[in-house]
Amino acid sequence: MLIPFAIEENNDDTDDEIKGAALKALYPEMLSIKDVLKSLTPIKRDSLYGSYKGFLDTLNESIPDCNLDIAVEFISNWDVDFITRNSLSPFERLRIKILERAYHHLETGNILISVVKCIKLCLKHHFQFTRPDNINERRLISKSLIESWDSNLFIHQLTSSHGGQLIDSNDWDWLVEYFETSNERSTQLVIVNVLKLILDLSNAKECVQFLEIATRFDEIKSNKYWFGPIELDSKDAKDLKAFYQRPVQKIVKRTREERMQESLIRKIREQITKIESGEIAEWWKFIHFLSDANDFEFDITKHKYWSAFENDFSERILIFSKRYLQEYTPNSSWTFTSEYDRRELSGYCAIVFVSRFEPDFISSLPDKFWVQWHETIIYCSLSDFKNELSTIQQEILTRCRLAGQQSFDDSLILQIQHLFRRNSIYNLRKIQFILDPTFGKKLIKLITESSLDDSDYLLSILFQQSELVARKFAWKEVRALFENRNSPKRERLAIFCGAKLFEYIKQDEWSKYCALAHKGPELSKKIFIQSITNSESRYKHQISQLTAEQRADLLIWILLNFPKKEDPIHATIYSPADRDHVVTYRYELVRSLIEEGSIESVNSLKKVSTRFCNDEDFKWWLVSAAEFMRRNTWIPISPRDLQFIFNDGKMRVIRNEKELSDVIIESLDRLDKKLQGENPSAFFLWNKTSKGYEPKDENSLSDFVKMHLEYDLSGRNIIINREVEIKRSSTKGKGERTDLLVQAISNQPNQDKITLVIETKKCTHADVEIAMESQLKKRYLNTYKSTVGIYLVGWYYGNHLKNNKKLSKGKFAAKLEEQAIELSDGMLELKSIVLDCTI
Repeated sequence: MLIPFAIEENNDDTDDEIKGAALKALYPEMLSIKDVLKSLTPIKRDSLYGSYKGFLDTLNESIPDCNLDIAVEFISNWDVDFITRNSLSPFERLRIKILERAYHHLETGNILISVVKCIKLCLKHHFQFTRPDNINERRLISKSLIESWDSNLFIHQLTSSHGGQLIDSNDWDWLVEYFETSNERSTQLVIVNVLKLILDLSNAKECVQFLEIATRFDEIKSNKYWFGPIELDSKDAKDLKAFYQRPVQKIVKRTREERMQESLIRKIREQITKIESGEIAEWWKFIHFLSDANDFEFDITKHKYWSAFENDFSERILIFSKRYLQEYTPNSSWTFTSEYDRRELSGYCAIVFVSRFEPDFISSLPDKFWVQWHETIIYCSLSDFKNELSTIQQEILTRCRLAGQQSFDDSLILQIQHLFRRNSIYNLRKIQFILDPTFGKKLIKLITESSLDDSDYLLSILFQQSELVARKFAWKEVRALFENRNSPKRERLAIFCGAKLFEYIKQDEWSKYCALAHKGPELSKKIFIQSITNSESRYKHQISQLTAEQRADLLIWILLNFPKKEDPIHATIYSPADRDHVVTYRYELVRSLIEEGSIESVNSLKKVSTRFCNDEDFKWWLVSAAEFMRRNTWIPISPRDLQFIFNDGKMRVIRNEKELSDVIIESLDRLDKKLQGENPSAFFLWNKTSKGYEPKDENSLSDFVKMHLEYDLSGRNIIINREVEIKRSSTKGKGERTDLLVQAISNQPNQDKITLVIETKKCTHADVEIAMESQLKKRYLNTYKSTVGIYLVGWYYGNHLKNNKKLSKGKFAAKLEEQAIELSDGMLELKSIVLDCTI
């Protein structure tokens, strides 16, 4: 049945998935390696890594050594077009792996011949192959290649790295010996040409050997470059001289660079002398030379020539820095032009340097100083080529703002506008630590009042630093968009606002998102596309902010608005478009539900699966999600507890609510047997009257069950790892006290608690058939945050009580059991028990 799917062409198998699955199932039991290799066909869908590619990637490991000769012979006869169409594919990897294995079996059968044939094919068409690690294997292949050399190949391929570098300079002696022992002139000629390629002209021994061997061949002797005479002062002589002088020129160049360094150091010393003599204005030249004209490196200690002056001049440079800051008054109008002033850049260098080595001096500077310098400080902070400011630079910027916040903020706004004009706005991230809510409001005003093209970038900065301000503004814009109150000019900004809100999503705002999605489906799709296109790196973090149920709702919305059947299929390398981002996001969303491994995530995935029941993928996703859930929720039994169970089969371990439920049901089964046992205890549930017997009330039944559980579980000590408590609930309502709360408390230091609720009812109760849902599920389980409940009904109909339900005990129990199954939804599990209380 499966063989045709594996070895025959199937046009309906558009992505080779059926072929791959069939090959995996049939090889090696039903198909030979020869059958498999003959059946291989080109990849139909390069962008998919499925069962076919997976089979090809593991095929080499499954080929036994006894069949390796068949595999090597097959790949040596591979059609060139076939390999070319599938380069860097599983076929390429398969060929390389088979070759690597064949290197270790060259003495077996015809493997060496096939290997050489395959390598020739690779050399001819420039296909990749690996060089054997073992020197003997490498030389055996090289020898066979030389003896069967094809004139269509180039000799240099044997020694080049592209050809695997089968032969290198370490093979010189071996090649010479091989030459002397060979009797074939054609083989010797190939060897001589190889020797010519690996010859070391600085090795006298090799030069002598090569001359002695090469002169035996007229083809070599006729090479003018090697053996022809060269006249002095001829063009050939000059070219040869220039060739050998290149290394010398490099040495001369290095010496010139050293002389330039000496000149700069001399100039730096001259500047130090001038500054010491009172010419403090020379400070900027000193910084310029010290940094080797790197004007935007503001840390003096990282300047190119700092190490030459650090030991002898650092204290004097500190004095110069302080003097410059005290005497120089900046004029920062240049900061809004395309030029810069080295005098003020060097002043910023001085501020950074003094902050590092004498912070008390910086702290003593008056506010007036900082107000004078704030424009230069802002400019330098934004112009620093590093991705982040140093701690010292951040402290300088903060101190500057504290000295005059209003003027500082106004200057920063002007600088931002200037950066927009220069397309350098992205430097703003370096100073986002000072963008507090106060400045955030000013930035919002700038975004709304100007026509800045990159206002979306500013909004991104705000979401990171002043989220409350940004969110308030974004929601205002989005509401206006959905109410058609936005101008076309503001629509783009509003869509970006919505995208940012989605990127920085909050659980408590989920209902707002859903309301908007229903209100404007097309606008919602635009916002969604904008968000996932700009924030791919944040997918996982953003998705993790949602509950499993919210992720399921989002997944349903995506599947409805971007159907899977419309997913793009790429056969080659591609640049992701909007629809590709949707596929990626959807994948991450499903993956998060699978890998969360919780009951909630499994149930949420079931919810989506029910909505899209025809999608086969969900079946497998649910299987994977269930596996993760079992892995995450499973608690192993300790060796000590396991020993107790082995010693006494009645002992029980409780690790979760399900196991507590099983223990309680076992105990109630024992109670049911006691009620009708040899000494029936059901009599305790009846009152004797003048007319005979009548059932006691439900509270009496509940008390009786409680006493039994206390004795059966706590008194007999059958629970190993927990202390079980059975108590009345604290729920109030209409005088009821029929529900029991069972808690199993760990005897470990953490004392974690597992809770189960039992609701008791008499069969005569008017609501006995609906209370499982109305009271147990909707009321008690929710109150006690429990996921497991037992609905316990006492059956009194019999000799002393007429049956008004027209149902036997067995049919009534089956009806309740069916109801419990229907009310269990994965997150909640309900069980029903009917006790035989008849006498």
